[in-house]
Amino acid sequence: AALHRLARLGKPILLLSNSGKRAAQNEHRLSNLGFDRRDYLGVMSSGEAAFSALSRRIGQEIPMGAKVWTHSRDADRSATQGLNLTAVETPDDADLLLLAGSQGDQHTMADYVTLLAKAAARQVPMICTNPDLEMLTPQGICFGAGAIAARYAQMGGPVDYIGKPYPLIYTEA
Repeated sequence: AALHRLARLGKPILLLSNSGKRAAQNEHRLSNLGFDRRDYLGVMSSGEAAFSALSRRIGQEIPMGAKVWTHSRDADRSATQGLNLTAVETPDDADLLLLAGSQGDQHTMADYVTLLAKAAARQVPMICTNPDLEMLTPQGICFGAGAIAARYAQMGGPVDYIGKPYPLIYTEA
């Protein structure tokens, strides 16, 4: 209701989200929750900001066709779809890690440490597109992607965060 009232006052509204999914998926979710799409200009999600940043960096800092491992909820790979990157199934095979979400309701932090150990030792860069430390699941509060990324950094792996409160999402917005 507050969003609707602000929109009727002519206030331009752009919603920012730490979702690792692209904007269109988040707009669809908001519509399913009852938000009127006419009440806001759009959504700038962490996944959308990452897609934009990656598209600029490929061929510059990131080699064309670089091997990327994406970890998310719902097997979402939208932040890299359509980009000149090669998807791989394990972090051990990757040149770049994209951490778009946590499966902390299905795996322990120790599982993630084991999964990411070789990549951290090789200094494979990680982009974390959801820096939230916790997430709400049907099972309760679990650790979020931000907690996994922080642990990866403690293991010696380089991490770049995209999402609130980090600057890139605001620049993209």
